Amino acid sequence: MNESLNQKSGLNESGYPRIKNIMRGVVPSVQTFGFITAENPYGKKADTRFNKEANDRLRYDLKKHGLGYQMVKGKYGTEENTFFIPNISKSELLELGHKYEQESVIFGEKEGDYD
Repeated sequence: MNESLNQKSGLNESGYPRIKNIMRGVVPSVQTFGFITAENPYGKKADTRFNKEANDRLRYDLKKHGLGYQMVKGKYGTEENTFFIPNISKSELLELGHKYEQESVIFGEKEGDYD
């Protein structure tokens, strides 16, 4: 991941260990997170070109709203290129899910400190 994306997304470390820590709730600066893709609307396999263009539009929307992200591989029937988005609200994530015709998105929220 390049440094500017790393800074924009609020991720001080790169890669999956950071995502794991965010999901465990041990990163104080991150209260919520979401996973979403724009690929394969309604769970129906779309061609590579369509999926790339759809994810490019989603990437633009995330940047427009000041949301950082990290790309990960996901799977919903088939492998998909998925955005991990720290500090996205549930309503923003659901709105994007509807816009990009997704059957599901994943949302997580920190509930408290567990020492």
